[in-house]
Amino acid sequence: MKKIYLSLLFAGATMFAAAQQVATFENLQIGEEGHMSVSTEADDDRTEFTSGSYTFATGCMHDWDYWYWFGYANRTITTYESLDDQWNNIVGGGYNNSANYGVAFCAAFNGPCYVTVPGDEGAVVPGFYITNSAYAYTSMKDGDSFAKKFGLGDWFKLTITGYDANNEVTGTKEYYLADLRDADKAYIINDWRYVDLSGLGKVKKIGFELTSTDTGDYGMNTPAYFCLDDFGATGTEVLPEKNIDIDPTVITNAVAESNIPAVRKVLENNRLVIYNNGKRITIGGAEF
Repeated sequence: MKKIYLSLLFAGATMFAAAQQVATFENLQIGEEGHMSVSTEADDDRTEFTSGSYTFATGCMHDWDYWYWFGYANRTITTYESLDDQWNNIVGGGYNNSANYGVAFCAAFNGPCYVTVPGDEGAVVPGFYITNSAYAYTSMKDGDSFAKKFGLGDWFKLTITGYDANNEVTGTKEYYLADLRDADKAYIINDWRYVDLSGLGKVKKIGFELTSTDTGDYGMNTPAYFCLDDFGATGTEVLPEKNIDIDPTVITNAVAESNIPAVRKVLENNRLVIYNNGKRITIGGAEF
């Protein structure tokens, strides 16, 4: 009798996992070359959105033109020139030539980005596809007025944490969106790559946090963005090949003192604004 019960339980769990629908973001309606709306009062009331079987946390302060956690877009532009380009990824579209994809803004100031898994007990999430945002990629490759160009010793890392129905940690995975610790294997991801999450086990929610070797007094200088697609899909995780040439004799995993610009704080319209080298910033590299 016990064997029959366990067999039925296993079969039920298998059927539940198979019933999970992949989050492709294609169900989310946006205009051509568009992105999730963040400019109206109604946007401030939105706390989540759903694609497939998964729910993505989101937040917005439209009067500051500010959003955080998860969003979505269908941009084909792969460059970053102004803050409107924060929605672009380095590939120019979704995984496998699809239109829509997810965008995550995971500044430490806002706390971790969470995805909720359906079902009372959750489920095993196979994985998802990831790439760099155009903002983060351009900053790491070339540097900008706020963050330095990556060199030997630098990295940009996504830490993924699984939680069960009791909010207990089930496991943690680290994935490098850029890894220049070894000159012979140095890369900054510039295509869609699969991230295997099965090792987290059965989860009710998954948290995402970004860290970087380029960190200063106000937090991480590297723009705190990544892009994702086909969340919940199956695939094979393969690390990128070397695609960055760096001088192995120069280690640059610390910001030179001469590269740290003066910081000033001022009140504008009764709001505290931080200026770093003339650039209006918030923690995580976003500006408003």
